Amino acid sequence: MPQAFGLFKPDNLLLRKEVCEDCNAYFGQELEVKGARASVEGIHRFTAAKLMGPDSFLKMPKGRVRWEVEEPGWQNLRTRFQKGEDGEVEIHFRPQVTVTYEDGSKKTFFPEEITDVSQFDKAKGYRTFIVSHQDAEVIKEALDRVGITPSWDEVKEMPNNGRNTVSAAAYIVYDDITRRLMAKIVFNYLAYRLGGPFALKPEFDAIRRFIRYGEGKGEQLVANTEEAFLQDENGAAGWYLIDDHLVGVSPNLANGFLGDIALFNLIHYHVLLSRTGPDMDLLAEKSFGHAFSWRTNTIAQLLAWDEDNIVQPFSVLAQRYAKRRGWRRR
Repeated sequence: MPQAFGLFKPDNLLLRKEVCEDCNAYFGQELEVKGARASVEGIHRFTAAKLMGPDSFLKMPKGRVRWEVEEPGWQNLRTRFQKGEDGEVEIHFRPQVTVTYEDGSKKTFFPEEITDVSQFDKAKGYRTFIVSHQDAEVIKEALDRVGITPSWDEVKEMPNNGRNTVSAAAYIVYDDITRRLMAKIVFNYLAYRLGGPFALKPEFDAIRRFIRYGEGKGEQLVANTEEAFLQDENGAAGWYLIDDHLVGVSPNLANGFLGDIALFNLIHYHVLLSRTGPDMDLLAEKSFGHAFSWRTNTIAQLLAWDEDNIVQPFSVLAQRYAKRRGWRRR
């Protein structure tokens, strides 16, 4: 389990000899930095689990997450984050103008982006976002440069929602970076449980090359599913008992290996580790899994029933019921 998602005792199920230094450095830079910050699970690390600090959050890879303020009066505002005096992340914005066109579309410009009058063909309305009257003059000067002199209504205060901030929605890229990270965690788990020589069998060539080089069709190797990871949560309509990281491996219909992973028990991914089974009959254990509790930094083994549905031990469930007071909503 990447340290970005928690430190777990006794040994984090750590692989010590199976990954070379070059591959380990590549995974850390190309998959874990991007996937652990700019993904659904990465955003959850910061907003809910508090496993990522403001400084790390502000280093989020560009182009993978778009934030939009969706509260009334703030739509189409282009924002940025910065660290406030109290150390918390704050939403800030620069002077900008949003143009509404005759076809109903909208586009927002910073002053330096206003370069040609053609940008405003078929414009029917303008709305500026400013903090001061000086900001208003900056916008007016930018529009004057291209020959646009709109008539302005009086300056109005933005709607007050009773709080000192506004809510921003994150629009997150879901691509092979996320898929490869999930596949890497599951495949490393398989190697830990069954050993490096087993994981090097040719039946795993496709998933290994996808993880390391991005080869193959990611959507055919890693797919998210609406199915609950834990049998105890089946039919719960999006409610969940625990928010641990869940990882498991079980046979697929062709006697190959299918991996399952749900970080924070948020999104459940299936990972096709192999299409056919390498020496499946020789394995004493065909279905296995672990729960990584980022709250307590502990690891608990999952149990598997005959139908290969992974469930938690009753004692673990009972402790979580008592501690977390039942079900939560995803």
